[in-house]
Amino acid sequence: MLFRSKVIRGISELQNLSFVCAAERETLVQTIKGNLTDKSNLYFEKFFPVAIPIPKIGERDLQNAGTERLVRTFENRAWFETEAEKESFRKKINDLWSDRIAPSCPTLRAIGLLANDVSDAAAPLRREVDPLDLVLIELLRRFKPSVYEVIARNSVVLTGGDSWLRGGSYLSDTQKKVLEDRLIKDLEAATDGDAQMDYVKGILNEMFPKFAGIDGRKSWFSDRDRTKRDDEEKRICKPEMFPAYFRYELPTAIYSSVEFEAFVRHFTELPDDDQRRRFFIDELRSMEKGSVKRDDFLKKVSDVVETAELSLGRAWTLAAIGNLLDRKSTRLNSSHLGI
Repeated sequence: MLFRSKVIRGISELQNLSFVCAAERETLVQTIKGNLTDKSNLYFEKFFPVAIPIPKIGERDLQNAGTERLVRTFENRAWFETEAEKESFRKKINDLWSDRIAPSCPTLRAIGLLANDVSDAAAPLRREVDPLDLVLIELLRRFKPSVYEVIARNSVVLTGGDSWLRGGSYLSDTQKKVLEDRLIKDLEAATDGDAQMDYVKGILNEMFPKFAGIDGRKSWFSDRDRTKRDDEEKRICKPEMFPAYFRYELPTAIYSSVEFEAFVRHFTELPDDDQRRRFFIDELRSMEKGSVKRDDFLKKVSDVVETAELSLGRAWTLAAIGNLLDRKSTRLNSSHLGI
């Protein structure tokens, strides 16, 4: 530091050359002189004769800057389809900021680091996951990596896991209790003190509705306190979606939004209802009956039919009815043939 200061002083006579050094005055003086006194301040002024104080950024300013940075991050990834969707996300981030984000992002630099991480994670997951959950899990990955690792290996406890009907493993109440107790102990080991633990629990309660029960304080965090989401099926608390938030790739069991957009586009381009019906049935039968992917596809169809223009809704309704009639006819023929 002293060497640099001497270099600055030695070439300060050069024309059209100025140095701007951004630093906290008190810290710089203490670093150079070891203490903060009038005498050490005078010594400091030999090197920096002109000091321009910069006002401290207020909490509200940080929140506004952080919220807009995150909104812009998702906007740059073409995440929002409508202005209303963007405004909804902005409001949700603002509502969460003070309790969930601000403690980890007290500076513009921290906000920038979080936004960069979210941008990288959002690139391969565009519109496939819940953006609020993505922000929170990336916040933990950046600023609480030990907690992030604990979460990553506790999918079954935090999400409930896939039911045995969907190929998940069966766990007895005793086994669940053992896993839940281990999760709490691991979180305590990954945090430093009660204040940090309460902060982490608040974030986990926001992401995982089941966590309030695991923590043993169901009344501590009610559903009214939890931020409502636009699409619950994309959330990290869903067993089938959990891996996407850590691997940055959509599970093969999910019918992705990109696939669905391509399906709708092809469907609408077909010239008549008969071809549309066959196309719909072929797509439906390409997925195993009772599978998560088939259910996800049908849910997306149902959601779109409710808001689609009349011609598209009519075509899908006819396709669905046609599929049911085909299945009924097949069963009748099989019965008639004694199969």
